[in-house]
Amino acid sequence: MKKSLLVFFTIGFLLFISLFANAQENISVGTKYFKWTDESRIDKHYEKNELREVHIQVWYPIEKTDSKLKRADYVPEIEKAKPLLTNWSEEDFQLVKNLETNSFTGAKISAKSEKYPVLIFSPSLGGH
Repeated sequence: MKKSLLVFFTIGFLLFISLFANAQENISVGTKYFKWTDESRIDKHYEKNELREVHIQVWYPIEKTDSKLKRADYVPEIEKAKPLLTNWSEEDFQLVKNLETNSFTGAKISAKSEKYPVLIFSPSLGGH
C-alpha cells in the first residue's frame, strides 16, 4: 500500500512539474539541494543512532542562458538511500535513479522579479 501511494504521488508530482515547465516556455527552473544535520537529537530511524539529517530541496525560477547547466537528479543522493528502500525492486530503484527532471543545478535565480511565491512540499520517504 505504501509503495503504491509513493508511486502515485511521485508520478503526480512529476506530471505537475512537467506540465508546469512545459507550459511556461519562457520560464526555466533551477534547484538547490541542502543537507543539514540536527546535532541536538539522534534519529531513531538509523541503525547506528546517527544524528538527524534534514534534507531540503528548493526550486526557483531561472533565466536559462547557460547551455552547460546540468539537469538535476530526481532524488539527490539516492545511492545513499538504497539500503533503506527495502521494499523497492532493483527495477524501481533504477527507474527513479534515471528519471530526468525539468530543473537545473548551479543556476542563478532569475532577476525578472523581486518576489516569488513559496511552495512547500513535504513528502515522507519510508518515515524519514
